[in-house]
Amino acid sequence: MVARRLARSPRELAADFPLSPATVRALPPEVEDDLDAFLKRYERLVNATQDELFKVVAIVGGEDIRGLARREVAELMGRPGALRSVASFRVLVAIRNRIAVRGYLEHRLPAV
Repeated sequence: MVARRLARSPRELAADFPLSPATVRALPPEVEDDLDAFLKRYERLVNATQDELFKVVAIVGGEDIRGLARREVAELMGRPGALRSVASFRVLVAIRNRIAVRGYLEHRLPAV
């Protein structure tokens, strides 16, 4: 369900991109809410992939992932072919981390 909603979000938000400080300031509250939802869905999908899907693939593949970091588990997913590109998934994780760390929408611009 999260993936389906995430796939729908870019179509709904396309008219508001690319974002700049000026366009962000001008966003109506409902678009800000839609952007918040898009970012949260993205974060949840990456987390679910790492925490649930990779775990199941590892168990089915006979891998013991206890004690491994998420990054190490992602590297394992490259072996059975669960990921086409571990490097591409690392980029997705880095984007997720930037969103989470920066609190993107709350801290994107100085108060006016």
